[in-house]
Amino acid sequence: MGRRSSIRRLPAEVRQEIDRLLGQEHTLDEILAHLRTLGADSVSRSALGRYATDFREVAARLRETKVAAAGFARELGVVPEGEAHMVLVQMLQARMMRSGMDRIKDDDAKEDAKELMYIARTIRDLMASTKDREAIKAQLAKEIAAENKAKLDDLDGEAEPTKTVTMREALDMVRQHLGVA
Repeated sequence: MGRRSSIRRLPAEVRQEIDRLLGQEHTLDEILAHLRTLGADSVSRSALGRYATDFREVAARLRETKVAAAGFARELGVVPEGEAHMVLVQMLQARMMRSGMDRIKDDDAKEDAKELMYIARTIRDLMASTKDREAIKAQLAKEIAAENKAKLDDLDGEAEPTKTVTMREALDMVRQHLGVA
């Protein structure tokens, strides 16, 4: 059973900063210099190198997952209108992979199955609310279209049959009637 990584002992904010810098492909020396400015002097270059290797493995798996999901979506004809729920699903996958990697590397690491289940349920609920929002949008679009049609029908009754108007005048009349003049 190995010792817990010096990086894993850092506060979450500092680890997030390391992840951000790794994601931007900074060198280990640049990251170490930045960590020194944050007061994280306990991190060695070798510990950061091991962490960077793990980070890149997880990032590669996420990219593979994203490519596979896009392939399935194309194959099945399922393309979500918004990307938000896909990002959440990918975050859950990343969290689960990181938890699994932590468990493999550190025998003392604690898997929190309840927390992962809570995250999965939250994502499921968010995906359901996205569908609900789309249904509400569709209903509102129908109502607006019906209202606009009624307003245009009202315009037909108000027009003077002997008066000729230009296209611009007609457009202005419609805008005025709709209240968007």
